[in-house]
Amino acid sequence: MKNQLTLFAICALFGLLMNSCTKDNEQVFPVKFYPESIEVKSAARMFRSTGEVKNAMEISTALNGTPYFSLEKEPFDKNELALTFTTEDSVVIGNSDLKFSVKRDGKQFLFYSKATIRVDADPRNPNGTTLWHLLKYTYNGVPISRWNTALTKETRVAYGNFKEIRLSAMAYLILRSSQGSVSSNSGLTFNEFNSESATKLQPDETVIVKEYELVLRSR
Repeated sequence: MKNQLTLFAICALFGLLMNSCTKDNEQVFPVKFYPESIEVKSAARMFRSTGEVKNAMEISTALNGTPYFSLEKEPFDKNELALTFTTEDSVVIGNSDLKFSVKRDGKQFLFYSKATIRVDADPRNPNGTTLWHLLKYTYNGVPISRWNTALTKETRVAYGNFKEIRLSAMAYLILRSSQGSVSSNSGLTFNEFNSESATKLQPDETVIVKEYELVLRSR
């Protein structure tokens, strides 16, 4: 009888421990993330229709101080709220009202903006290279409109868990020459480089990209 009671007690204790572990592992929301560091994932790379240009001086000359290509040297506030998971499938950016839905696959998080945006060119009938073509991850569930534009959702990508997330970022510069003049389009997007786009550049186009990871930690 004593052995039976002891065995029962052990089983009961094991059950309590299992329940305790389950509760500890349950994620409590909201989860707030703050910036920890900015790491360079890939140095600046230049592409033309003839292939990749690896001359560092030529790349530096083309950039000519373009913003976001020295992001790792820029100061930032570690106490500035970066993003908040309000639920497992919903994120708010910083202190704004900018909301994204979340699709998680293991350690990868894809964020899709709640708002619809318009991109410069129809990706299925491109009229020159645009930011859309440079993005590795895009949202394809919105019908394409006319006049070489597309209605879509902004897509951001990150990796990690609810303790640490590495948010992908890409600085980009698109140069296009025409009749002796050069137009440019540059900026920063929280996505990754679609290397296939480099094989489809027009003869008058030059693209430069630099990739980062923004390390965010929850508090």
